[in-house]
Amino acid sequence: MALYLPWLTFFIGVFVGWLLTWLIMTGNKRDLETQVVQLQGSLRAREAELAGCRDEAAAKEADYKGRIKTLETDLKACRAELTKVTADLDARRGELETVVVRVGELEEELERLSAASAVTRSSIISLEEETEVDDFTQIKGIGPALAARLSAAGIYRYADLAKADPAELPDALGIQPWQKAEPELWVAEAAVLAERPAQVQVGDDLTLLEGIGPSYARRLRAAGIISFEQLSNSDEETLAVIIGVPAWRRPLYEDWIAQARLAAAGDEEELRILQDRLFSRQGDNLALVSGVGSQSAQVLHDGGIETYAALAAAKADDLAVLFKDADVRAGDFDAWIAEAKLRAAGKRVQRSRARLPQLEGAMTRSCPQDLELIEGIGTVYEQRLYEVGVGTYWEVGMLSELLLSEILEVQDFQDVDLSAIQADALRLAAETESMGFSWDGSEPDNFEPLEGIGVVLERRLYAAGICTYEALARATVKQLEEICHVPEFQQPDYGRWIAQARELMS
Repeated sequence: MALYLPWLTFFIGVFVGWLLTWLIMTGNKRDLETQVVQLQGSLRAREAELAGCRDEAAAKEADYKGRIKTLETDLKACRAELTKVTADLDARRGELETVVVRVGELEEELERLSAASAVTRSSIISLEEETEVDDFTQIKGIGPALAARLSAAGIYRYADLAKADPAELPDALGIQPWQKAEPELWVAEAAVLAERPAQVQVGDDLTLLEGIGPSYARRLRAAGIISFEQLSNSDEETLAVIIGVPAWRRPLYEDWIAQARLAAAGDEEELRILQDRLFSRQGDNLALVSGVGSQSAQVLHDGGIETYAALAAAKADDLAVLFKDADVRAGDFDAWIAEAKLRAAGKRVQRSRARLPQLEGAMTRSCPQDLELIEGIGTVYEQRLYEVGVGTYWEVGMLSELLLSEILEVQDFQDVDLSAIQADALRLAAETESMGFSWDGSEPDNFEPLEGIGVVLERRLYAAGICTYEALARATVKQLEEICHVPEFQQPDYGRWIAQARELMS
């Protein structure tokens, strides 16, 4: 027994140790399982929380992406608007710079015009006080026409031309780019002539000739025509350019030339007879009667019919005999007599324009426009258009090339661009807002004899639709100020114009 006791004790100890180990391990396993279960529950909770966070993050990401896209769209629109505004601002800045430059130019032009006006007025006073003027035709390249334009621009002396700016002369004188002109040489030669000792060229008193008054005489002398002989050697077209009056009151230049020839030859008796005949028809230019040309007017004059009253009192049969004897084609004598009666009574006449096409819907105006402003139309062509009743830019533009060529009497050898004339006429009609207007053929009144109205202001009044004493009498001072645009220091007495017009009407 004692022999088995140690082994028994050993086995009991081993059993007790195993049992204790099993009990410990079982207890720890339960604890671990409990912990594992707890950890798994905690893990599932964390996974659920993480899933919620992911969903929230995804929603926020989608929201942020939408916002970013909206912002990008807005930014793109803002950039486009900024580009547009910048371009508009640049354009406005360019316009502003242009306006500033233009204002500067206008201020300089105003100063130049003010100075030129002062010079012109002093020059006009000088011309009125003195009979002699410098003869610009002595300068190479300057003929009577250009001399007349220099005078109109206020340049009357060699010294004035010597001080002129050669770069500004072409524009001031209306010289076209295609015309050969050497203003630098004119200025240089004028400077030389201005230094020469004064040579008084009195010439002849041109006002002794019927139809030439002080104003016309000054224009002729300014153009270098200071003697009867020079006038007799001139021609009608040159004189028309020098005098520069509208066709409806065109002087009979052929009568001036005829008188000048007799005066230059010293034939006082024949000159007196001619002037007596001319004086008897003063104010009655029969060529103004519709259908009466220069040849017909001469036949009437030769037959003793030299006034409107005489023509009004004539009989158509007697006129037919007169023209048959003169071997000149007859006209519409009844129409001539009817118009002469109106003219003799001082009534306004609307000229017939049967040669022109009927323009549907045309509106009429009593004042003709300045057709010389049309490129290619000079004084002679302007007169031919007026003579057939064409007096507006629109009418010229609407004529067929064939009819325009017929009116202007264009010859085969002449290089006249009729289509260019029509295009420029329509351009002027658009610029002057006179599209659709035709001239009614009424003759404007002559405003130049009125105190304070010259050629320039007369043209401005005509352009504004005031071309009769009646229209001028109805105008107001404010209207005349807006029409004439005269500088403050040179303001005319508009009230006096209106008063004079009313006096002439009465």
